[in-house]
Amino acid sequence: DGDSDSDSDSDGDGDSDGYSYGYGDDDAEDPLARRFERMDENGDGLLSSGERGYDRVSERLGLSGDITLAQIEAARETAKAERAAEFPLTREAVREKTTQKFAELDTNGDGILTSEERPKKHRYDS
Repeated sequence: DGDSDSDSDSDGDGDSDGYSYGYGDDDAEDPLARRFERMDENGDGLLSSGERGYDRVSERLGLSGDITLAQIEAARETAKAERAAEFPLTREAVREKTTQKFAELDTNGDGILTSEERPKKHRYDS
């Protein structure tokens, strides 16, 4: 059709199909996108075997074959959700743990922690 590469590369990603691989200005502040761009040595939007960091990324995230930034983001979110489910840090969980610890310290059960009931810091009494 006679279009030059510069005319058909409207998003500046080096590909004339107009698809952006996430390297645009919108991702300038995204550290993961910047790292992915550095590892993607040939700039095709895929982290492939032989490119810097591929082995580490594929092993850590359990991914194989050519890896996209979206796959890395999804794998990280999945891992984050799994950790959160395993170790929930909700208001209720904190309240329950705090209540339990208070009950353990309040040895006489009066609802008040006296200086004798409070945890002792290291004291160097002679």
